[in-house]
Amino acid sequence: MDETLTWMIPCRDRLDDLRVTLPRVVEQAQLSPPVEVLVCDYNSGEAVGEYLAGMPVRSFRYTGRPYFHMAHARNLLVRAATGDYLIPSATDIWPHPKFFPLVRSLLAEGYDYLVLGGDRHPGVTIVRASLFRELGGYD
Repeated sequence: MDETLTWMIPCRDRLDDLRVTLPRVVEQAQLSPPVEVLVCDYNSGEAVGEYLAGMPVRSFRYTGRPYFHMAHARNLLVRAATGDYLIPSATDIWPHPKFFPLVRSLLAEGYDYLVLGGDRHPGVTIVRASLFRELGGYD
């Protein structure tokens, strides 16, 4: 399966978490390409943007609201994503080393979406991007 997975991270002033998790996400993504790592800097302080500029990820900054709105941040990420499958995440989550290969093997069976369980990724959702967009995103 060579379809692209997009790991999506909404972030507002969680630089300490990003410094821990983002290198791990990038490492796992590079071991199981193609994976797009996409971060929405949701009106964070300057340091988050500076950190993201030095990382091998796609990122963008949103400044339209003074407060954080998770559903809105995730919808912005969905619009910016180029992958075939979307994986909404958070600033304090990184994938287990076998995560991307496992997801690829399950998606190869023909699923349009998955909800994972277990100790490491409980409730992590993977969904075909076209289906998610057709459904209208988060409300």
